[in-house]
Amino acid sequence: LPLCMSEPAHQPLVQQCIDDFGLRFRDEPGLSVIIPFPRVEGDLPLDGPRMSAAIVHNYFYPILAGRLEVTVDEGGDSAPTRITTDTIDDVLGHLELEDTGERSEGSYRRLFEMCREAATWPDDSYIDLPSPPPRNVSNYKHHAKVAALRSQYDQRDLLAFRVTSRVQKKDGAKQPTVFRLFIEHDDSLTQGHDFYVRGDLSVSAMDEIKRYRARTLLIVDEEEPLAAMLRDSEPPSHTLWRPQSDRVTKRWVSPKRRIDAVRYAPRALLSIWESAPVEVQRDALADIFPSGGRGGRRRQDRQGETSRRAGGDPSPDPLSSHRDFAISKNGLGFRVRIAAGVESPPNRALLRVAYDTPGGDPTKSYSPHDFRLHGPGALDVQAEGCQVNEGASGNEVLLDINDPHRFFVTVQGFDQVRDVHVRVERLADSQQAEGLD
Repeated sequence: LPLCMSEPAHQPLVQQCIDDFGLRFRDEPGLSVIIPFPRVEGDLPLDGPRMSAAIVHNYFYPILAGRLEVTVDEGGDSAPTRITTDTIDDVLGHLELEDTGERSEGSYRRLFEMCREAATWPDDSYIDLPSPPPRNVSNYKHHAKVAALRSQYDQRDLLAFRVTSRVQKKDGAKQPTVFRLFIEHDDSLTQGHDFYVRGDLSVSAMDEIKRYRARTLLIVDEEEPLAAMLRDSEPPSHTLWRPQSDRVTKRWVSPKRRIDAVRYAPRALLSIWESAPVEVQRDALADIFPSGGRGGRRRQDRQGETSRRAGGDPSPDPLSSHRDFAISKNGLGFRVRIAAGVESPPNRALLRVAYDTPGGDPTKSYSPHDFRLHGPGALDVQAEGCQVNEGASGNEVLLDINDPHRFFVTVQGFDQVRDVHVRVERLADSQQAEGLD
């Protein structure tokens, strides 16, 4: 029921909400949102420190730029926490953060320094690139210009790029647009830390430079036409850029080529300076494929299923599912390809995904509240060389493979604190998956 403060009949209920939830109306513009039953993951409480950590992670850029101030007030005897450009460093020291990785205190502090440098970077000191690098960087027309920066990169100089691109709505003309990219080499990292900002929001579920010892910050200002395209590509959670989402493909010309060029620009430039990736970490897949304890061992005990169990050493190689398929980690998700050496590639396959469970078949414990591979609020599913069809359940899709050489499927956007169980089953050409029409 819509409520309006100017309606006399609504005023008692509106005032009761204001009193019950401690809202404070001011003369300046603002927004109040009431969430009576917030979702809480596991046994972790929704308290002030967790709220503060989420605010710092998702809105560090406008806070550091002085455009946003947030007060976290738990009520009672606890003093409110004000997160501003002047206090964010002190607040960081009181949060429960990761020991290492992008969400560690050390990572945030260097990120804050990069943001402050970006805010004051002289306009005439950017390295201008007339176009973003393609994923196949050997064909990049500005390859020599970027390669000449190798010594500055090795010396850990902060490199600032201003990259020009063009975007076009289907009902309009091409528009020039730019994004900014800051890159620095850091030998202390075991894997790369990359941060993406669209407008004032951190787009936080993309990890594209894990194999490089570098830190990157990519910024798309809100007034840029590119920001409108990227916003249309984001899911409701605004955690990644999905170039094949319905909203962006209906409104924009060639969105996949444009968005991929932006999303993979840090990785493409780093590949010019770092010819060899960093050493593969033995536990690099632990946050996607579960381990039962110290020293997990990969096993394939059922056709088409991959898991990690206790006992033995983990393997850093891409995990194989059915012998016709290979599965590897990709950002906050995974990628499925045809396995190397397959002489007779399948034409049809069924992909099932679920969060791992301590025992039994995880796919039988799947809930639509976990995630969906299709339908409203679906995860980011991208594919080439196949047709992706909806499955009978929200955690499965049917793959009609028409080009095995180009075939791949990637799924991203899973809860980063959950282990993901993936199963791929080959189907006969005429076979229907159980429960599929």
